[in-house]
Amino acid sequence: MKITINEIVEKIGLGVLKNQLPKYYLFSPRKSKNLLISLSIFGLIVITYTFFWYGMNLYLKNTIADLKGHGTKNGIFVSYDKLAITGYPLNLRIGITDFQLQIPFGVIQHEKPGERKKWIWQAQRAVVKVRPWNFNSVKLDISGSNNLSIRNGGVIYNFESEAELIDVDVKISHFPRLEEIKINARGIKIAEKLSKIETAIDSVFFSTQHSLQGKIGHSEVKKNPSRILQVKLKGIYLPKTVNLPIGNHLEKLFMNLRIVGELDPILSSHNLETWRDAGGIIDIDSFEGNSDSIKSHGAGTLALDQNLQPLLAMTINFKGIMPFVDKLKASGFIRSNTALLAKVILRGISKRYPSGKRGISLPLTIQDRKVSVGPVPIMNLPSINWDKRSLGDN
Repeated sequence: MKITINEIVEKIGLGVLKNQLPKYYLFSPRKSKNLLISLSIFGLIVITYTFFWYGMNLYLKNTIADLKGHGTKNGIFVSYDKLAITGYPLNLRIGITDFQLQIPFGVIQHEKPGERKKWIWQAQRAVVKVRPWNFNSVKLDISGSNNLSIRNGGVIYNFESEAELIDVDVKISHFPRLEEIKINARGIKIAEKLSKIETAIDSVFFSTQHSLQGKIGHSEVKKNPSRILQVKLKGIYLPKTVNLPIGNHLEKLFMNLRIVGELDPILSSHNLETWRDAGGIIDIDSFEGNSDSIKSHGAGTLALDQNLQPLLAMTINFKGIMPFVDKLKASGFIRSNTALLAKVILRGISKRYPSGKRGISLPLTIQDRKVSVGPVPIMNLPSINWDKRSLGDN
């Protein structure tokens, strides 16, 4: 069968047309119109969001500038050297250098009219990151140098710190209520200029949040709310001037606390009485502390008595209890006869671990400012005057 030149050309043309048919269909007038509409809508959204982002950028700059120039009616003042906001499109990243924040600590009892107690925080640098559409979740990076100044009784205490890392996550609800705070820090060194006392901590984790979950109803939570605190400290090096029987180096200190009732952060007598009379207590859900000489873990409850002095009831498991008693005696916390009596009693009820150290589970109590381990009182605590511990006048 013979095929002519014309037939060959015709078949090739039909094949090309069939191969190109999907592309032709894709860019048909109807599809092109829909694509153009979609691109136009997307472009409009991008333009609108860009205006929104730069509007929020300008709003934040103006708000911070107003605080810098005039402050607020509540006495909040801000100062800084340079301010830059970046992070488009998903974040507003506020970078500030030589930042200073002065905030009232609240009105305290016996305060003269119109006066506010304040603390001043200074940071070499601070970076705040928020989503443009959500200002209730804030991330803060204040790694580097920080300075906290507190005036107490006419004396200014200056705490200077250096940190490899300080990251803070804050969630806010019903502004300005802090719903949740998380702090991760590493390589911290703190020094108080006046006393020249220095402290170092290898790592810190702190978390606090309102307890809104559980079996109890929301109305009951609102009536008697609670706040959960979690603290994890590792590698704590206390000042040499602090004479503690456990030594100046703590390997770790872990605590899980639940504060029942609304406890005002200003620990004045009035606020503490209000909290206590409303049923305020602190549940120590778990406690763990390790030092060179002793290891312990336990749980209990902390409250305040009629004189606003601590009332503590805990059950603690001690390992290395005998060397601890020796250190209490050597440090002058207990007398020789008390130490001897304690060792006789403890040796009879303790057990020896494979490591050779003796361990025991004992109640630890504080009542009438007396600290007792089991049946043995070991030391007296000084009386706490909460109003004197409050911040002094400006």
